[in-house]
Amino acid sequence: MNLKFEELSWLFNDLMMDMTAPSIVFKELGQIPGFVPENPSYLSINRMCLSQLIIALCKFHEIYSKFGVYDLEFKTMPQELFNSLQSIDSEITRREIYKFRNVYVGHAFKERRKGPKIMSRKPLSLEEGQSRLNTIVANDYLEFYDWVCPQDLKSSDGSSVVEIITRARDYCNEQGPEKLIRT
Repeated sequence: MNLKFEELSWLFNDLMMDMTAPSIVFKELGQIPGFVPENPSYLSINRMCLSQLIIALCKFHEIYSKFGVYDLEFKTMPQELFNSLQSIDSEITRREIYKFRNVYVGHAFKERRKGPKIMSRKPLSLEEGQSRLNTIVANDYLEFYDWVCPQDLKSSDGSSVVEIITRARDYCNEQGPEKLIRT
């Protein structure tokens, strides 16, 4: 098996876990009476789950940027699968998810720079963070969770991020005799 297919398989498998867990947590907690937006724990848990999804989507962006642009492994995938992976990356860019991770999820301060020089540094406001997050989730948290990992995979149409990544991982595994799925 080509080493890059093996690397991709591991990376995709890790992404699947990193994207599935927050969706499951949010879904299961959503079934508890009192787990509503007005509850302070709802905000905290939702932020934790969304932060993990944002980090995982950024990892996908990095993987796609490394393998999808420069290496042949992505390009050997069936065209429909390659297009779906390309679409995920485009959506990450359109929603400014990577920018949000770099400014809000990973830091407490925002910086204004002029070249390498920091001109100012100030704390990020809750309102600014919420506004940027609303751009990412298009003001619909549940739809965002379903785009990444549907609450009901059995009735999904196969277009979620997790389902596409699963197909990509399976394709990578088919490129050699070894079974690469981590247990």
